[in-house]
Amino acid sequence: MIRQLPDNLNWQTSFLNVYGDFFADMLVVEKWWAVTIVQLTGQNQYQNWTLLEAVEKFENLSSCRPRYA
Repeated sequence: MIRQLPDNLNWQTSFLNVYGDFFADMLVVEKWWAVTIVQLTGQNQYQNWTLLEAVEKFENLSSCRPRYA
């Protein structure tokens, strides 16, 4: 999908070019995203981390080094 971005005017067109077999349009993508969020959060969309959990997750992310292709 990333390679197609320069060929299109917006990211949505690139997304649908790549995932068009799964999603008919962006409304279907939004519906899928809403259902997925509910499944992941157990219907608590605003689930918060404690300060300790947030710091731990940030440290895990900040210790990752990017890989370049």
